[in-house]
Amino acid sequence: MLEPIKRVLVPLDGSRRAEGAIRYAKRIASATDGTVILLRVVEIPTQQADAQGYLDRVSAEYKLTEKSDELVSSQSKASMPSAQATRTVFGEKYAIPIPTLVKPTGDIIIEWAVAEENKVDLIVLCRHGNNGSERPLGRVAQEIVLHRHPSKPILLVHEESPEFKRYDAHALVALDGSSFSETVLPPAAYLIDALGTPQKRERVRQQKGTLHFVQVVKDSPEPVVKVLDNPFEQEQEKYIDWPELDKAINYLRDMKKTFNDELGAVLVLQTDGYVVT
Repeated sequence: MLEPIKRVLVPLDGSRRAEGAIRYAKRIASATDGTVILLRVVEIPTQQADAQGYLDRVSAEYKLTEKSDELVSSQSKASMPSAQATRTVFGEKYAIPIPTLVKPTGDIIIEWAVAEENKVDLIVLCRHGNNGSERPLGRVAQEIVLHRHPSKPILLVHEESPEFKRYDAHALVALDGSSFSETVLPPAAYLIDALGTPQKRERVRQQKGTLHFVQVVKDSPEPVVKVLDNPFEQEQEKYIDWPELDKAINYLRDMKKTFNDELGAVLVLQTDGYVVT
């Protein structure tokens, strides 16, 4: 079983957009008495030597190495004011020195996160960083989300999201009946439990977060949204005699029971289920 989220990694690129993920990471880490890790990856401009012989290639590589050293040195110095500001805003407990590494951005973030010695439990990042884009995901976010190797759970934050102030946190968990889709349940549960935990300075009563299990079933005779165990079902919904619908309903009921048996005793969460056709 997945352990509570203790170490939260936030990749940064020096932009205000990327820093928007810090407030979510701080809230999660605060709930578990954990740590926020700020990682700055420095991208080195690529340089291709022309094909004029071995000496030319060696010369180009040497110049690129010199340029890399200069850029890393300048970026390391530039990172320090950002790290100091983070300590001032979020407190000494949540900030550690920012490691500066030179490698392809998406790859190094994933490699760093999965390394055993770093013990990262969750990656939190904004959709876009330094280069704003019309696309749903920026280049680095897309590299991380679609990385070919196994990674860690990822929380993708919209850079224009309002300040998070809700204590009855909700998560929509999409399931398709496969064991692969069910692997999202433990991290989603711990995430909602952490986001729903009031900060120490907030005088609010602990409230329950909710996981909404959803399964979409194709080719239904007619569209319907089936709410599991709805006491007003006969009044609010039309019953459809369709085996695939019954199969999905029974599956979600089993998933709710399994979840409550395994994590219900550890986390204070509510669950419900919906079948959408």
